[in-house]
Amino acid sequence: MQKFIKNQFSLILVLIIASLFFAVTAGFNNVLHEEDYVKWGSPDETANYYFTKNYALSGKLRVFEPANIISEEIVRPRSMRSDHGWLKPVSFLGIIIYYGFLASLFGIAIIPYITPFLAAMGIVFFFLWIRRLFSERIALISSALLASFPVYVYYSVRSMFHNVLFLVFLIIFAYFISLSLSKKYSLREKFLEYKLKANHYLGLLWPFLAGIFLGGAIAARTSELIWLLPTLFIAYLFYFKRIGIRVFLVICGVALAYLPIAYYNQLFFGSFIFGGYSEMNNSIVQISQAGGQFVSSTFSGSLAYFNDMWNILRDNIFYFGYQPRQSLEMFNNYVIKMFPWLFITTALGGFIFFLGAARKFRRWRLVYILSWFILSSILVLYYGSWEFFDNPDPSRYTIGNSYTRYWLPLYLLALPLMSLAIVFLSRLFSGYFGRPSLIGKYDRARLYLNNGLQMLILGLFLAISWLFVFFGSEEGLSHMYYNHIFDKQEIERVLENTKEDSIIITQYHDKQLFPERKVVVALFDHNSTNETLAKLVDHYPIYYYNFYFPEADFNYLNDRRLAEFGLNIELISRHGPFGLYRLISVDNENEN
Repeated sequence: MQKFIKNQFSLILVLIIASLFFAVTAGFNNVLHEEDYVKWGSPDETANYYFTKNYALSGKLRVFEPANIISEEIVRPRSMRSDHGWLKPVSFLGIIIYYGFLASLFGIAIIPYITPFLAAMGIVFFFLWIRRLFSERIALISSALLASFPVYVYYSVRSMFHNVLFLVFLIIFAYFISLSLSKKYSLREKFLEYKLKANHYLGLLWPFLAGIFLGGAIAARTSELIWLLPTLFIAYLFYFKRIGIRVFLVICGVALAYLPIAYYNQLFFGSFIFGGYSEMNNSIVQISQAGGQFVSSTFSGSLAYFNDMWNILRDNIFYFGYQPRQSLEMFNNYVIKMFPWLFITTALGGFIFFLGAARKFRRWRLVYILSWFILSSILVLYYGSWEFFDNPDPSRYTIGNSYTRYWLPLYLLALPLMSLAIVFLSRLFSGYFGRPSLIGKYDRARLYLNNGLQMLILGLFLAISWLFVFFGSEEGLSHMYYNHIFDKQEIERVLENTKEDSIIITQYHDKQLFPERKVVVALFDHNSTNETLAKLVDHYPIYYYNFYFPEADFNYLNDRRLAEFGLNIELISRHGPFGLYRLISVDNENEN
């Protein structure tokens, strides 16, 4: 036992780190979500949780909303769509199906804790993967950095986003594919003290498992194929001889993991490659058609279609715009300014990495840095060209804005380089560059000094990261907690003053009000919406909950804007800056 602990001391430390990570993130969720009040901070999380819970309880991914038969499909919260009265998820189905299946086995109470558990597992597999590439010391430091990295912690707590699920599956894929690329069909992992007789067959199992987790990652966030495919293709070019025909085992694993998602995509959206995002579906169609025309044009000996092909790809891949200057600005805001300690140490570690590659060429070094460059460039240009306003104040750059979660792979691959910098700095200041088996009396002192400096530098970065994720951002965890408490008190008053079968019109509170109340996300500024509300008011009690109307705006709505559609509003109660109003049909009011 002592020998095992000595040999596997780093792995044991990582298991302890992962356990503490799970305790903190799952514990925060336990405090945040009470048994009778499980609410989320975004429409995407709300929709994912609602459909996951429904899938676990009923085995169904859609829910019928009868009010949408007469409402032009507007009775629904954000991040859901309604087709002929059936509410369906807009987001990718992977998290719903996978989490829903687990919840059907272990109970729906586990749903908020699945992502923290998987994130903890991701820390362990990250250590195992980086150990195979770099060294045990670099892997240990990298794992500790991942366990404290603000974005990883933050979106493990916000556990109904699928970014951490995607990243963890990708890490496990990377580990198993690295096993598949071993020169021999062998585990070669230090935590196994014996040799397995079935090494050959297990060697065939690793690529299949790699495919399973790659398929799971694709199911979790299919849109990431935009950078995942070119990155994997480049890596495959370097290792196609090594992996050989086992690549078909990877493909089989991908197909098996993606099969249930393909089935529901076909059922709900008309194609196994389509999803709830209509823009992405249109892009897929345009790119497929352009590809077919390009191939036929090439075989006919004409390359005239090449320029058109490029324009179609550019317009459909960057369908929210292509803004390189804005992308660099977002990189500056969400990498350099938000995490300066990561940027500076990664730059130093990258320089050291290149020096090592120049001194002794290793194929994996080139693949690692090339893959990181490709995926980072695509992620920055693709998502950086978009404009996200997750924060009500668009001028603020906070951890809750979507750029941080979309750029998680970029941050992740920077951590081993950051670890290289930590090791280099500790050795530079301690003067220790030897090996433990060759050192003398004074070298041993330098070794202790080196280890102490490494712990000190790492501890400093861990403290900075944890303080940032809890208190250093306007959307940090402490801010999230107090907002959650305030929202609960606010929504409880709204529910007390509205009927159970009512519809509430709101702009931002749909994620708190649904599913206890039907919701319409709207204002009174569209004639089509007001016309639909005039139809609904005869069948359902309808309320409006949003910012309190000043007297002039209140009179304008009743005398002109809503009066045109035979509607009126009356104040029910005021909750701070918000007001709850009842929508009334003028004809019914006159009759009464």
